[in-house]
Amino acid sequence: MKKSLKFAMIMVLASFFVAALAVSADAKKGGNNNAQHRKIYNEAIVTSTPTVDGGTKTIPVTIKNTSYTIDATNAKIVRRYNATAEFSEIMQNDKLKIWGTLSADRKTITATKIRDNSIQKLGASFHGIITDITYIGTGTTDPTYPYQHFSLHTRNRGDQIVKVTNNTVVKKYRGVAKTITDLQNSYDVTVKGIWNRANNVIYGVSWIKIRKLGSTS
Repeated sequence: MKKSLKFAMIMVLASFFVAALAVSADAKKGGNNNAQHRKIYNEAIVTSTPTVDGGTKTIPVTIKNTSYTIDATNAKIVRRYNATAEFSEIMQNDKLKIWGTLSADRKTITATKIRDNSIQKLGASFHGIITDITYIGTGTTDPTYPYQHFSLHTRNRGDQIVKVTNNTVVKKYRGVAKTITDLQNSYDVTVKGIWNRANNVIYGVSWIKIRKLGSTS
């Protein structure tokens, strides 16, 4: 009797152990199924301006000629070499690297991290000649760049668009105070800002230094 009871108890424990193993295996299998959609997506190209709608941040991209929508609502945004960036810095034509999960319909990638490889890590100085000052303080609108800016021809990086704000400081020239509206075509200047290589835009410009007045002065 005792032997039979002992055997029965062993069989019950063994069945519980087998069931536990089966549950664990199913859980691992399900985890692998979810993990297979979590990937790193390289060379994503932004196809139009990213949008914010009711707190949802989205970026339209193509990856290997296939279109996707990136849900960047909860994603960490960084520049090259992982310098912290803002969602608003991402522009059309930028090249992104995306860490995220692909939806079941294979149309949306929910991102946990986005690295914009088109944005320089930190601010730098750019030296060149002003070639078009049309969109500084005139109230005119350029549909391509709807903000105050001027064109700058640089020696090493070609033509760039320099985006200025109300916080951009123009340094004194030979002891004389200057402002943004004092800038003119053919002025030789140095600007300090962040470079977007995909769009040839220098933004976040903190200061501008006039090195030499141009022929129009």
